[in-house]
Amino acid sequence: MKTFAKLDENNVLLTIVVVDDDACSVDMAPEGETYCQNLFNGGTWKQTSPEGSFRKRRASKGGTYDPVNNVFINIKPFDSWTLDNEFEWQAPVTYPSNQDWSHNNDSGLPDVYPISWDEENQRWLGTARISQTNLVWNSTSWEAL
Repeated sequence: MKTFAKLDENNVLLTIVVVDDDACSVDMAPEGETYCQNLFNGGTWKQTSPEGSFRKRRASKGGTYDPVNNVFINIKPFDSWTLDNEFEWQAPVTYPSNQDWSHNNDSGLPDVYPISWDEENQRWLGTARISQTNLVWNSTSWEAL
């Protein structure tokens, strides 16, 4: 089975389909794109790999295709993020290197937590799971809010 992505006129991914190997037996062969165009009444089609073994990653609905670099790009998560030279979205503040908050809690264990991006304030936030303390990353460590 081979997987193909249909693109709009701006190279935004609209849908993904799977076709039988009889239609396209070799990865990234033009015959597969032509087969999809004929089967689905036109459109621009690009093969994608469910494992991301070519075109950088697997295509995702709403993401884009970069024809110059022959890669699929994920949806931009936030307006402030920029695309790096590896086609990965990067926040304006580096992701926290430490994912536990050292403080005294009744369990004696490090308090680990989910981390999320705060677009409005351009910072990383966390909530300690044990203490339920709201945290902000200051580029070297976590601080309670």
